[in-house]
Amino acid sequence: MPEDGLDHRDRMPDVPPPEMGVSMMDIARSHSPESVAEWEREWSALDVRYVGTSAMGLPADPDHPARAQLWLQVADHLGDDPVVHSAAFTYATDLTLLGATLTPHGIHINSSRLMPASLDHAIWFHRPFRADEWWLYDQVSPVAHGGRGLAMGRVFTRDGTLVASVAREGLIRVIA
Repeated sequence: MPEDGLDHRDRMPDVPPPEMGVSMMDIARSHSPESVAEWEREWSALDVRYVGTSAMGLPADPDHPARAQLWLQVADHLGDDPVVHSAAFTYATDLTLLGATLTPHGIHINSSRLMPASLDHAIWFHRPFRADEWWLYDQVSPVAHGGRGLAMGRVFTRDGTLVASVAREGLIRVIA
């Protein structure tokens, strides 16, 4: 149960609204029919809108060369059980975080030249929120080395409230 206490949070980055983002389905269509089929099979329960990555669409930031920003929401209404929202959110946070480690390298997570695998995934819930309403996934990868990449995400509701933090380390082995 939450209790009264000290309260501060990061400010949400200045980003366009989700309606101006590029839908993940449109991105899949631009790759191949197989990408569309894979998206529909694995992730169609989510509405995902890319704002951009450090490789495309976001302004250069020499302090953070591996970044990605996207809006997400579960496509259907989930009801009011907070456990269901936490579970759906946990599922959704696995979709793009490892991909942020690849943005400065010009390799896509589905590349046949890449062997990706999740090594760990941690989530800290700071405030309650709904997974079926838009949330901004502000991602940065502070390091990739030796076939591994670390990515961290801050999650903001549409009104700018920081509601969760996510970290994931994964295998990002390039194969010949």
